[in-house]
Amino acid sequence: ERSSAISKVKDENEFLTEQLSKTQIKFNTLKDKFRKTRDTLRKKSLALETVHNNLSQTQQQTQEMKEMYQNAEAKVNNSTGKWSCVEERICQLQHENPCIEQQLDDVHQKEDHKEIVTNIQRGFIESGKKDHMLEEKNKKLMNECDHLKESLFQYEREKAERVVSIKEDKCFQTFRKKI
Repeated sequence: ERSSAISKVKDENEFLTEQLSKTQIKFNTLKDKFRKTRDTLRKKSLALETVHNNLSQTQQQTQEMKEMYQNAEAKVNNSTGKWSCVEERICQLQHENPCIEQQLDDVHQKEDHKEIVTNIQRGFIESGKKDHMLEEKNKKLMNECDHLKESLFQYEREKAERVVSIKEDKCFQTFRKKI
């Protein structure tokens, strides 16, 4: 009966040792998964931060372009038709930017890590596309701005030429009257 009890204790000890080993393996696996998830989350957070910074830059550039437009508009009151296109473009960007900010805020407010990682992975691809689109829009706006600057300078040059021409005509007419 004693050897049976010892055998039973040994069997139980082996079983518990085996269970402990399995539990340690599961623990280590979960620990590794947690680390990987945490690392992925950090990477995605950095990517989101980059997208957010790009968004802020685009907003700043949009604001600068709007200010440039307003200054040019004050100089060229008669050519409002040329500027209406830029104004619509700026309004469109201003309406799009809050939507992007809202999407970023929504991503930051998620609590479940699995959802966050999944959403970040999807959002990262979309953010890359949106970032590219914003860069393209920014290039187009810069081109439009350059074109409008050229138009403004052309208009001012033509205006100055007209003023000079009018003055020359007046001088010539005055001169003719004296003769």
